[in-house]
Amino acid sequence: MSNTAEKKLVQQLPLQFRNGAGETPQEPVTLFRIRETVVRYRTLAKVKEPIKTAEDIAALFRKLAPNNVQEHVCLFCLDGSHAVVNCSRVFTGTANTATLHPREIFQIAHITGAVAIIIAHNHPSGNLIESSQDRAITRRLKEAGEIMGIPLLDHVIVSDHSFQSAAAKGWL
Repeated sequence: MSNTAEKKLVQQLPLQFRNGAGETPQEPVTLFRIRETVVRYRTLAKVKEPIKTAEDIAALFRKLAPNNVQEHVCLFCLDGSHAVVNCSRVFTGTANTATLHPREIFQIAHITGAVAIIIAHNHPSGNLIESSQDRAITRRLKEAGEIMGIPLLDHVIVSDHSFQSAAAKGWL
């Protein structure tokens, strides 16, 4: 890892661990969470090209959330050229649900200086059909993004071998 990447990692540690799943600011940071952050940065270090397709996001998502027995939600914060400036696994749920709130999403987007965001989550069942909850949170994130000036560009649902893009399907 380069010196610049290490500095970025150190700068991001407080953000990555604040109010993580089951953690409070007073609880100690676990080695697992540190390793998870290092994996994210190594993944980001390899991303030189701007995100152009939902397939790009699905491939990144699979690297960040390889455990497909629970729902995971990842946030991809993009700069003006749509390069990823930050990616975070923001929520981990059960086998068929993950709670997501615009407040936490846009807090991270704002802190990282994102110009736009993309959300991705998996369906452990392999079924790529969006649920009513998927559509509802997409609508809320789109509305919040319009207010914040940080648009939601896509919501990608990922399975082990395929994906579905809300933008491509027309429900974003």
